[in-house]
Amino acid sequence: MVAHLQADISQHLFLLTWTNLNLRSQTPDNSNLFAGLGYRQKSWWLEGMAWKQWGPSGGLWGADVRFRKQFGVRGKTVLYFEPAPLLSQKGFYWFLDCDTEVWNKFSVGAETENINRPGPDAMAVGPRISRSLGRIGGFDVSGTLAFRFDPLQHPGFISGHPHEIRLYLIFSRRFALTDRK
Repeated sequence: MVAHLQADISQHLFLLTWTNLNLRSQTPDNSNLFAGLGYRQKSWWLEGMAWKQWGPSGGLWGADVRFRKQFGVRGKTVLYFEPAPLLSQKGFYWFLDCDTEVWNKFSVGAETENINRPGPDAMAVGPRISRSLGRIGGFDVSGTLAFRFDPLQHPGFISGHPHEIRLYLIFSRRFALTDRK
């Protein structure tokens, strides 16, 4: 489950937080909190944040950057890229997805989530489907289902298993601390 809040402080700048709770059946659960500053234009935004993760083995600190761009016919294709250097240990995390709306708020695409670190790298890649679920309690809600496999075929940091199904439920809300003019 993911929550994304953006609080506009000017026409283009916003404060933001992301929180996510990763509930997993095969590997340890973890919780994450991100907070920072973002910049928005009509078809894209860029966010820079500090990141803290808590889990059974302690946790980690990192810096996190997120970039989202809409393009293509009527902006129906979305590219999302998230590079994040780990600060509390050696390593670099990155996530990339691309989705295209094909029918009535239903999108298809692919994603990859990777960690490069000393020792074996971890990789997960695969197809995904997404759907906007509308507004619930003032939040824009969407769901994504992804099937991911590890092309390296070893238990990795991402899932601990060579194959996994991921379900994301995302709650987003944007509000203004000032006039948006």
